[in-house]
Amino acid sequence: MFRTPRILVVEGDPSAAELLAHIFEVDDYDVSIVHDAPFALKVARSERPNAILLDLELPHHDGPAFLREIRRDATLHDVPVVAISSAPNLIALGASAVVSKPLDRANLQLLLRRVHRYAGPPGTGPDEPPRSHRGAAAS
Repeated sequence: MFRTPRILVVEGDPSAAELLAHIFEVDDYDVSIVHDAPFALKVARSERPNAILLDLELPHHDGPAFLREIRRDATLHDVPVVAISSAPNLIALGASAVVSKPLDRANLQLLLRRVHRYAGPPGTGPDEPPRSHRGAAAS
């Protein structure tokens, strides 16, 4: 059965996270929002999103180190990661694509569709009810 594509938005700014979520919910993506890297890793492992949208300027965490951690993780290494940053060399660190702010809605939607399609559906499996982690923080 077809599963609604899941996007994990990892963004430290709650307003920016909500805006990003809205962009993809309009296209019928199931979107989870997490504001910190350690909790994002837990959510990504449990949800197996089809793609991760990652702002590398997270508070209290080194974004490139988090990206490397995702790529080393046995369950997440194949999940496409779209990095939001102006930092160089993110593709070499494992980002599937890089976008910089200010974000262009149409280009971001197109880019995410492309990385999701080429990577295949990492979380494909039995249908599960959508889970929301909006505004979640590490517990």
